[in-house]
Amino acid sequence: GGVYFYTEFLDVSLFIDNVPQRELRDLLIRKYAGRRLDLVVAVSSRGLRIAVQNRPVLFPGVPIVFVAVDPAAAADVAGESNLTGTWLKIGWSSTLDIAMRLQPAARRAVVVTGSGAPDRVWMAAAKAQLTPYQNRIGLTYLSDLRFADVLTRVAALGRDTVLLVGAFTRDADNHDFVAATAAAEIARAASVPTYSFSEPIIGNGAVGGDVVDFRNHGIRAAELAARVLNGERPAPTAEGTNALVFDARQLKRWSIDEARLPPGSIVRFHETSVWDIYKRYIFGTAAVLLVQSGLIAGLVLNRAQRRRAQAALAERLRFETLLAELSAVFATLGTNQMDAAIADGLRRIVVALDLDRAALFALRASDRVEVVHAWTRDGIAPRPVTTAIAQYPWIAARLRSGEIVSIAAAADLPDEASIDRSCLAELGVRSLLAVPFTVGGVRWAVGFSTVRAERAWPDVLAQRLRLVTEVFANALERRHAEQAMRESSTSGGCTSPAAGSRTPSTTAGSPTYTPTTAKKPSRPSAGPPKATRHSRSSTGCDAPTASTAG
Repeated sequence: GGVYFYTEFLDVSLFIDNVPQRELRDLLIRKYAGRRLDLVVAVSSRGLRIAVQNRPVLFPGVPIVFVAVDPAAAADVAGESNLTGTWLKIGWSSTLDIAMRLQPAARRAVVVTGSGAPDRVWMAAAKAQLTPYQNRIGLTYLSDLRFADVLTRVAALGRDTVLLVGAFTRDADNHDFVAATAAAEIARAASVPTYSFSEPIIGNGAVGGDVVDFRNHGIRAAELAARVLNGERPAPTAEGTNALVFDARQLKRWSIDEARLPPGSIVRFHETSVWDIYKRYIFGTAAVLLVQSGLIAGLVLNRAQRRRAQAALAERLRFETLLAELSAVFATLGTNQMDAAIADGLRRIVVALDLDRAALFALRASDRVEVVHAWTRDGIAPRPVTTAIAQYPWIAARLRSGEIVSIAAAADLPDEASIDRSCLAELGVRSLLAVPFTVGGVRWAVGFSTVRAERAWPDVLAQRLRLVTEVFANALERRHAEQAMRESSTSGGCTSPAAGSRTPSTTAGSPTYTPTTAKKPSRPSAGPPKATRHSRSSTGCDAPTASTAG
């Protein structure tokens, strides 16, 4: 069959002195007449005393299991047979030890209980346990007071005081209280930290203490009851019925470091932060945002790379188109049209690559640099037509050896190129690339330079300019071959006096050097002609000066 539970509330806390046991006994005899009981469970020391004293009449020979009984309060019945249960451990001394550990500056301890019967049990236990502490800390006991007076007293305590609160079920005016509610009001009114060992008070204003765990009392008592029903006779125990429990909010309120708590302490009521509540959501959101950011960054990077690739492809296409057009032009031109075509080619290269100057020049055996064709952007002074090689010894040496000269920053030239650096500065040249080639035993070069800003010359750009230079070199090579053929067919091997001579001419913004035998360029002039004369600067470098022809 099933197990039936009968519950009786004796309300013994309503009686200050003796409980009317005879009336209760008569009621219970009539109520349980004819019912066979297998076990009686008694709660508290007064409940145990009533059960033991009336067992011969109410339930003779039935085992009794008691719950949360103070050993001192039940000393007169503890020796009864068929009796076991859980002892109540009221940890006044252990709680005072904890309070002194957490507040080492404390010099006084105040103990508060009520005036009810259970309160007197707690106060008796307090005095018994705390007497040995009299030489270590001042002790004050507050009991049998009106509740309002208790609140006033605890509110005026000094900072060197710890407050220990026990059971408070009734005050001196015989007003009944719920122990947890009364203790919570006392803790809120107190000017110092409040310690207690009643579990309902933890979470209602008390810092904590060696707390009586009534839930564990019930569990242990149930275990003992099961063993008794199985025929065993276990001894009473207090094991596992107390725990060191603290309120994190009160520790924070009184600035008590959790690190000072005894080992094995249980800290409850940690204030939950937004992080604690939404940590998983935050992690999830952060992960999603991270993935999205990675995808967006990848897309942006991919887009930037695609744009760069498209720009590079477009630039390459423009250059290849320019190179193809130049090659086609020179492939079909006669030699008398090449000078104008070379000048126009230099112009197109300067504009397409955003340069400032471009020049085709020869390094003569007479140690002079002769500029044969050149084009300069509007607003920038043209370079000299002839220059002494001695003014650019470092650059000339490399060009004569067939080496491409690439200068990203003229100011950074090495010390051995100090003369070159000074003359380039005089001309305003900030960056320079010169590609050499040889035609008819003469070393030629095409130079590209910037004046407005420094310019890097990456390998791709240098390779492209080398291809352009080859177009000019092929044109000059073809003209040289034709001149050689004409010279060989001239009677007596005489050379036409106009075949190789050239005189410079300039157009506004576009100096162009044309041969005397060439026709006037068909391209319209951009402005009135200018004459360019050359003078020696203070640095020994040739510098051009331009004046308008009258």
